[in-house]
Amino acid sequence: MAIFAGLLDFLGLNAVGAPPFSPASFYSLVLFSFKTWPFLSPLLSKINAPHGRFSFDSILNVNGNLAWFLMEIPSPLMFLAAVSSPPLSHEVRIATDSTWPSLPSLLSPSLRGFLSLPSANQVLALLYLTHYLHRAVLSPLRSPRRSAMHISVPLFAIVFNLINGFLMGSWIGGRSPWSALPTAASASAVAAASHLPDAVTRSALFSKLSGSLAKPQALDGLAFSAPGLIPSSVWSSPLWYLGLAGWAIGFASNVWHDEILLNLRRPKAGDKQEKGDEKAGKPKYEVPYGGLYRFISYPNYASEWFEWFSYSLAAIHALPLFSTASLSTAAGLKDLVATLTSIPPFLFALVEVSVMLPRAVNGHKWYQKTFGERYPRERKAVIAFVL
Repeated sequence: MAIFAGLLDFLGLNAVGAPPFSPASFYSLVLFSFKTWPFLSPLLSKINAPHGRFSFDSILNVNGNLAWFLMEIPSPLMFLAAVSSPPLSHEVRIATDSTWPSLPSLLSPSLRGFLSLPSANQVLALLYLTHYLHRAVLSPLRSPRRSAMHISVPLFAIVFNLINGFLMGSWIGGRSPWSALPTAASASAVAAASHLPDAVTRSALFSKLSGSLAKPQALDGLAFSAPGLIPSSVWSSPLWYLGLAGWAIGFASNVWHDEILLNLRRPKAGDKQEKGDEKAGKPKYEVPYGGLYRFISYPNYASEWFEWFSYSLAAIHALPLFSTASLSTAAGLKDLVATLTSIPPFLFALVEVSVMLPRAVNGHKWYQKTFGERYPRERKAVIAFVL
C-alpha cells in the first residue's frame, strides 16, 4: 500500500479525485496526462511522424505550411488565455450535469490578471510568447513550401500544444494549485514560510500551507497561493540571469540553424526548375553545413532543448519547493524527481526531449542512408561526440 500511495503521489493522481472535477482537479488531470508522454518515446523510435523527410503520398495529406501554423498557434493562444486568468478553484461549479468544469471557471483572461503578476513571471510569459510568435507565425510565413503532412500530425500536435499551453500558462500565471505537487514540495514550502522575516505574514502563510496538506482549498489566498509565483528577490540571483541568457542563446541558435535548413530548400535565383519544384511542393534536401551542423545533424533540436531547460532554471530555481537536506537519500532523490516532473516548465523540456530524440536519431540515419559517403562520418545525431 505504501508503494501504491507513493506512486499516486508521484504521478499526481491523488490530486485528481473523483468526478465531477473542480478546475484545480482538472489541472491535475491534465498534468497527469502530460506526464505520460515520455513513455511514448520507445514507440516514436519505431514510427516516424509522416511529415518532412518522412512524409508519403496519401489522400489524408494536407498543406504543410498551413498545417504548421494551425498546429502551433494553439500553444501561444492557450498560454495567453491561461496566464492572464484567475487562480484555479477547488470548488466544483458545474451548471449542468457535466463531469467537467465550465470553460469560464478554467479560463477568464483579462489584462488586469496579467498585470497583477510578479515582474519575473511577466518576463517569462513574454519569452514563451516570443518563441511561439516565431515558431507559429513567422516561420511558416518565411518558409519555402513544406512537404505535405499527414493529417494525423497536426491533430496530434494540436493536442500537445493545447495541453502544454494550458499547463505552462497556468504555472507562469500563478494558477497552479499546490495540491498538484507532491507532498514533499508542500512540506518544503511550509518550511520556507516559517523562515519569513515578518512574523504576522509568517504566521498567516504557515497556517495556510500547513493546513493545505490536509485541505488543499485553504491555499487559495494571495501570497503563496500558487507555487509558480516568483519572488522579487530573483532579480538579484545569478541563476535567474543565467537562465534568461541560456534561453536567449538557445532561441537564437534554434532560429539560426532552422534558417540554414530553410536556405537549402529555397530555390536558387533564376533556377526555373527549382522554382517549379518548390511550387509543386516537391521536397528538396541537401547536407546542411555551418554552426553546430559541424558536429550534429539536429542542432536545431539540441538548441531548443537548451532553450527550454534554461527557461525552467529561471522559472523554478528561486521557488521554495525543494529541500536540499535529504538529497543524499534515495527517498530525497525520489521526491526531487517527483517535484520536478510536476512543474510544467521542467516537464515541458523533458517531454520535448522524449518525443524529439527518436526523430533526431532516425533522421540522422536517414541522412546517412540518403547521402552515403557525402555525409560527414564524424557527425552525430543530436549530442556531439556521443549520440
